[in-house]
Amino acid sequence: MRNLPLGDRRASAFNQVDRGSTAIVGSFPTDYTAHGGGGNVVSNTHFALSMAAFYGLPPALLQPFVGKHKCANGKLLDEYGDNLILSTMAGDGWRKRHDVFKWGLSRWMSWAKMEYTCEVYGLFAAYINQGADTGRGSVFQAIALRGAIY
Repeated sequence: MRNLPLGDRRASAFNQVDRGSTAIVGSFPTDYTAHGGGGNVVSNTHFALSMAAFYGLPPALLQPFVGKHKCANGKLLDEYGDNLILSTMAGDGWRKRHDVFKWGLSRWMSWAKMEYTCEVYGLFAAYINQGADTGRGSVFQAIALRGAIY
């Protein structure tokens, strides 16, 4: 690992291994639809993507498209898919999908009579330096105005 160049993803992946990151290793790859999904089963595609990330390798799934397709941010797709991940999608799909999951989980927890707080405003505010001039100050100010961070 010491011989790899600084910033090499394989070295980063090696150094970031912990109990949570190795959970995919114990999963059983299979045809997701044939077994009805659920449990400790992961699809073959997701298993391949997860293992590539685990070992710090570029996912084979992206290789035919690298350098040929533009992402939403106008940059060409790179071998690791970073430009795709960093793209901002048009519309509000991410928040809507997040909220559907959040409220579904909230209903299940209510049904199970569990104590919880669905909207915890300001939970991470102590970890965000709002006074620093990071070039994103206006974003933090806008979030604070909406009440998410105070």
